[in-house]
Amino acid sequence: MADRLLVFSAVLVIGTGGCGSLWWMLDLWSHFWPFYGLGLVPVVFWQGTRRRWGQLAWAVVLTLVWLWPLGPYVVSRNRPSSFNLRIVVANLFAENPTPEVALQFLREQDADVFVLLEVDAEWMTHLTTLSEDYPFGKILPREDNFGLAVLSRRPLESVVQKHFGTARVPTLIAELADPPLRILATHPLPPMGATNTAHRDSQLTELAELCAAEDRATIIAGDLNITPWSSTFRNTLTLGRLADSAWGLGIQPTWPTWTPAPLIPIDHLLTSRQVQTVRRHVGPAIGSDHRPVVIDIAVSAGID
Repeated sequence: MADRLLVFSAVLVIGTGGCGSLWWMLDLWSHFWPFYGLGLVPVVFWQGTRRRWGQLAWAVVLTLVWLWPLGPYVVSRNRPSSFNLRIVVANLFAENPTPEVALQFLREQDADVFVLLEVDAEWMTHLTTLSEDYPFGKILPREDNFGLAVLSRRPLESVVQKHFGTARVPTLIAELADPPLRILATHPLPPMGATNTAHRDSQLTELAELCAAEDRATIIAGDLNITPWSSTFRNTLTLGRLADSAWGLGIQPTWPTWTPAPLIPIDHLLTSRQVQTVRRHVGPAIGSDHRPVVIDIAVSAGID
C-alpha cells in the first residue's frame, strides 16, 4: 500500500509540477498542489520505520520537491511598519443572492480602492450606492461574468479599458495619483479546456509584458483563475518581475465558498518591486463563490 501511495504521489507531483504547460488538464490539477504531498507524510514515516532506505530516499526527495513551491508562502519577510493604501479585491458573483451582504462588507473595510469582478447591470445599480464615498473610477458592466469595476476614494488620473490576450475580455487600467500606482484590474477566463486555458495564459503573459516594459509601481489585481502552483503563474511573475503579495503570509485560499473552507487561492494581487505588502487577509463569505482579499500596501515610488 505504501509503495502504491508513493507511486501515486510521484505521478501527481512530477506530472503537475513539471508538465502543466504541456497539457491543460495537468495544469488544472496543479491547482491542488498543496494537497498532493500530504500522502507522502505517512509514506516517509512508514518506509523509515520499515528501514526501506531506497523507497525512503524517493519519498524524501518527492517531499522536498513538493515543499519547494510552498516555501515562499511560509518563510517570513521583512515588511514596512505602515501602509499608505488599502485595496479590496472581490469577485461579487453575478448571481449573488445577498448583494446587501457584499455591499455591507465593502463599506466596513475603510478601503481606498475596490477592484470588483463579475459586475453586471444589476450590480452596477448596487455599486452606485458607494459613489458618494468612492466618486472616482469606472464601472464596466457585462452580462458574461467579465464585467469589472474600479472604485476609488482617492483621485485617479485616468481609468481606461483595454484588451490583453486572445479572449478579448476587458482589463481596466487605473492610474492612481497619490500614491502613484498603476492598477491592472483583470479577470481571465477559467481554464476549462485547452482553448480557455490558452486564452487565460495569453492574457496573463501580455499583462506581464506590460509590467516589464515600464519599471513603475504596478499591481495586477483580480480573479486570475490560476493558483501559484501553475507554471503559467510562475512564468507571469518571472516575465513581469512581479511578486505574489501573499509571500510570507501563508497560503490564503479564496475559492470555493461551498466547501467547509476555501481550497485554492485564485484571487490575487501581484506587485512590482515598488510595492510592499504590509498586511493581507482573506475576508468572509459575502454571497459569492469567492472570498474577497484585503491588502494594505506601502508604495515607495511610481517610476524609478
